[in-house]
Amino acid sequence: MGKRMSGTSPGAPPRLLAALVAWLLPPGQREPVLGDLEERFRAAPSSRALPRYLFEAATVVPAILYTRLRSWFAGIGVPGRIQGGSGIATVRAQVLEFQRENSWGLRFYSSACTLVSVRLAWKMFTSDLWLERLVCAALITVFLFTLHQHYRRGSARTVPEGDSLLNLVAFHRRELARRRDFLRTLWYWKIAPIAVSTVVVLLVKRGGEGFPTALCTIGCFAFANFAARSQARGIQGRIDELDAFDG
Repeated sequence: MGKRMSGTSPGAPPRLLAALVAWLLPPGQREPVLGDLEERFRAAPSSRALPRYLFEAATVVPAILYTRLRSWFAGIGVPGRIQGGSGIATVRAQVLEFQRENSWGLRFYSSACTLVSVRLAWKMFTSDLWLERLVCAALITVFLFTLHQHYRRGSARTVPEGDSLLNLVAFHRRELARRRDFLRTLWYWKIAPIAVSTVVVLLVKRGGEGFPTALCTIGCFAFANFAARSQARGIQGRIDELDAFDG
């Protein structure tokens, strides 16, 4: 563990810069990271100390934040652990809760797709511009395609009644695997089609003025893909735990 930073020590990093780095870091990692950065700052030649500190902070801090963010997303939508020795009623309740959450997610997306498609259809039939009609028709096709894929890949299946504990756990594992694959492939059947169509609409309607918004849109969808893949890793962890489940 590095030495605690001391702003009054000779040759210490600028206080404002060190405070900024400390603010960006998670609380549990501030002391060791700041200490290591300060030690390397003191060890470097005076002409290179500040550039070296800036370079290392600019590489270490994003890496730590990325790891923490990925770990946080890996816990979203991931069911709780099924402990060995749990009764069938407890396990069934956990399985039902997981299936219920997936079902509500699908209903929400279905409602959103329906509202957006109806609005686009109205605009398509009332518009006098053939290009606008074509764009609306393309967007409706994209949303209906993604909705169909949602039902095909992510719809919650009925939990079997009156089954043994091991069969119930096996069912839950299959559903976790389906959800993992659903999230891993989300980018090419949902995120990419919606992102591409949205960017095309922005560029067609606004021309060069829509370019910054298009870039922001691409960044948002890339972040959504990152979140989905992180969640898939969390679900894979639950699958690994179920593989070792002994009832």
